Amino acid sequence: MGQQTSPAFESRKIRYACADTPDQIYKQIRARVEHYFCSSGLPKHATVFMAYKATVLIILILVGYWSLTRIETFGGALAAYFLLTFTSLILSINLGHDAAHHAVTGNRRLDALIFQSIFALQGLSGYVWQIRHNHSHHVLPNVKEHDSDMELTSLILLDLDTAEVKWYHRYQHLYAPFLYSFASFYLLFVQDFKFFFQKNHANLHIAKIPTIEWVKMIAFKILYFGLVFGLPMTYAGIGYWKIALAWALVQMVISIFVAFTFFISHHVSELKYIAPNSKNNLVADSWIHHQITTTIDFEPENRIANFIFGGFNVHVAHHVFPEVSHEHYPELTRLIREVLAENNIADWYKSFSFMKGCVSHLQHLKNVAQQAFDIKKKRPINLPSHENSHHFFT
Repeated sequence: MGQQTSPAFESRKIRYACADTPDQIYKQIRARVEHYFCSSGLPKHATVFMAYKATVLIILILVGYWSLTRIETFGGALAAYFLLTFTSLILSINLGHDAAHHAVTGNRRLDALIFQSIFALQGLSGYVWQIRHNHSHHVLPNVKEHDSDMELTSLILLDLDTAEVKWYHRYQHLYAPFLYSFASFYLLFVQDFKFFFQKNHANLHIAKIPTIEWVKMIAFKILYFGLVFGLPMTYAGIGYWKIALAWALVQMVISIFVAFTFFISHHVSELKYIAPNSKNNLVADSWIHHQITTTIDFEPENRIANFIFGGFNVHVAHHVFPEVSHEHYPELTRLIREVLAENNIADWYKSFSFMKGCVSHLQHLKNVAQQAFDIKKKRPINLPSHENSHHFFT
């Protein structure tokens, strides 16, 4: 597999008004974090614990593949596919995501190999995804027309500028969970091909995809489907249609979990989207304030959540220090909050529970649709307050 091809892309020059605030909040945070690493002697990259964690997950994945050869019932097929799919996901968002930011070993070649290997086991190419994630989303989170993560299907209206308003958007908060259940199918059968043919991605322009990346992408999909269907169809004791149905049902359940995990860090009613100045391409904010206030944590002090979500739940620290392994994010989150509190700006930081985040995301979809139709009908906008923001089925 080797090192990932050096990406050839161009990006529009969108600038922040400044990197830091007048009272140097970012400098204070960075100094506190540097002291943490110096005093603890810990590396900024992955520790031995990550190696143990990855080893356990890889063993469980192998058990999952082995289980596919021992299926005798439909329930057994569901269990085997769930074990394989869920542990692969956890490995991806823990080890794979860190590797995408070169935060596992610090060796770019080795981290690229880890990243692509983990994506390959899920039938996905990470080539364009990594470019979009590192050079669009992380640079300009929640910046309209410049954050690639805001480029979703036209069936979902994240913001008034992300898609043409249609009648069905009025009900998007109701059908979104059902739509999200197909996320895995979209990733496997559509997204890679769409990304490879697409030239413009938010603030980025990718003129050409290297031939080797096309070869890898096709090979990864053949490998994935060859394993997840070839093994049980060769050795299992149940019909092919039951195998396919079990795989599809597990994919749908995991897809809902994945979609909400990703969406609730940025696309909720507690946060906002920013438009840069169209004349000078300037985001009228400091980089540090924007990163913190367009991101929200969920279950930041829950050790189980920290283990499962691999830093996605402490997302503020990830956006401020993407080059650091997620193992350190709980402590870095404490330091960030400490500095903000000392400067009387503790309200920059926000967090909620996972379930409240899911509700807030759906409420956000309802609010945006209501705002769109209010504008369309040219009547005064009357958005629900946050205090009453969770009655989204009314």
